Amino acid sequence: MTYDIIIADPPWDYGGSSCLAKNSCFSNGTGKHYSTTKSKNLHNVSTHLQRVASKDSLLFMWCSGATLGEAIELMSAWGWTYATTAFVWDKQVGTPGFYTYSNCEFVLVGKRGKIPRPYKQSGSHQLVSVRKGKHSVKPEEVQDRIEQQWSDPKFNKLELFARRHRQGWTCLGNELDGLDIRVALDKL
Repeated sequence: MTYDIIIADPPWDYGGSSCLAKNSCFSNGTGKHYSTTKSKNLHNVSTHLQRVASKDSLLFMWCSGATLGEAIELMSAWGWTYATTAFVWDKQVGTPGFYTYSNCEFVLVGKRGKIPRPYKQSGSHQLVSVRKGKHSVKPEEVQDRIEQQWSDPKFNKLELFARRHRQGWTCLGNELDGLDIRVALDKL
């Protein structure tokens, strides 16, 4: 099976550990809330992801303002061309940043081949205003909006670095199975 719609919430490193799974570390150290990895290590996911991605597919990628450049670079390394910012999540609360009060995260979208034609035309707004919950837990509303557009069952959907299972999606993440994401992709 190949996947047409992919969403990824990479475990960006903000100075913590360099792990792609709980038991597969590139260097010592652990993240405060979960294992993280350097952007260069995330590039190593590419060949594993290429095996399961449709030639005509979309990649939605979560990032913060601090990882925006890395996200666009990673998207390209994985084989997608950055298209736009699909969603901006206003967390309604934030933390002091170096330059401004950080209360937003972004979902970039990249395309590969021909863009899969949405089942329904987009009525989705870019802004998602949902109060932040537990650390790094993303609002389900983002995937709800993606599903509304690509609701036809012919679209296979994959979530990378998932922290919970979601109906209608193949969800991979070390918090689900303890596996390195590359190993989990190879098992598909």
